[in-house]
Amino acid sequence: MQQKVSKQKTISGFTLYEVMVSVAIIAILSAVSFYSLSSYADYFTLKEASRGIDSLLRTTQGYAINIQNIDGDDQYVGRYGLRFSTNTKTETILFSDNNLENFMYNGGSEYIQKTTLGRGVELSKICYLTTTNATENCSVTDLDVVFVRPRPDANVRINSQNIANVKEIRLEYLSPKGRVANVVFGVKGYITNN
Repeated sequence: MQQKVSKQKTISGFTLYEVMVSVAIIAILSAVSFYSLSSYADYFTLKEASRGIDSLLRTTQGYAINIQNIDGDDQYVGRYGLRFSTNTKTETILFSDNNLENFMYNGGSEYIQKTTLGRGVELSKICYLTTTNATENCSVTDLDVVFVRPRPDANVRINSQNIANVKEIRLEYLSPKGRVANVVFGVKGYITNN
């Protein structure tokens, strides 16, 4: 007697349902990680820009205190400054203040270099506080900050005017995605960014 033994073939693999669930999970994880990565890139770009402005302020302060000769000639200037403007949102001008009376950028021979912010970061606001008013004034379009040897204190001109009792300046920078960073400095020489 012969017996027929039936052999069943085992088919291994994934069902369509399993493949669809796996693809959906991978898509969700990719979307979350992409959003996190782009958010981090925006944060990093803004922090890099605010630290750059912080560093530029400190360097300018150092030039004035140490009487830095930038042009290579024999004339040493003890007054260096920066021009910030909400009209040119991405540019900051480093200058040597040759006019000993006005503490502001006059163009021409005072120009040393221009620093440009990159990656879509812009100066959105310039604000100041005075010692007599606790309310911040953000109606500033142009700001000149001049450091004079031998003091680390900042001399400021706001919209080409000498505003009495200025205590602190805040520069607000905006990233392409709307994130905000501030560089704050006091006329007594301290500089911070957050």
